[in-house]
Amino acid sequence: MADLLPCPFCGDDGEKGIQAVTMMNAERTQFNRVTCRCCGAMCPEMNWNRRASSSLQPLTDQQIEGLAAEVWAIAQGKYGSISAAVDRIADSIRAAHGIVKQADTGSQT
Repeated sequence: MADLLPCPFCGDDGEKGIQAVTMMNAERTQFNRVTCRCCGAMCPEMNWNRRASSSLQPLTDQQIEGLAAEVWAIAQGKYGSISAAVDRIADSIRAAHGIVKQADTGSQT
């Protein structure tokens, strides 16, 4: 594998631990897991260098204040359920970044 990027969680660029892992499923899937020796973050080696799109920009102060107002409304119980509150926050974050919500194609039973 190519050189490992710094930890996506703490930013440490030091040595990483790599462990061979065998999943206890029918196929006995094997992969290497990378562990940050600074913060303990772990993921499969094939995913370590993946990062979120760099096209996202930091939120503006106004957007952060809007999200803070949403969190305050949740704390005051204005949305009826935790699920509705989480959906509202997710919608606000998507709107702040100009991301269009994809239609839910899954079925719930």
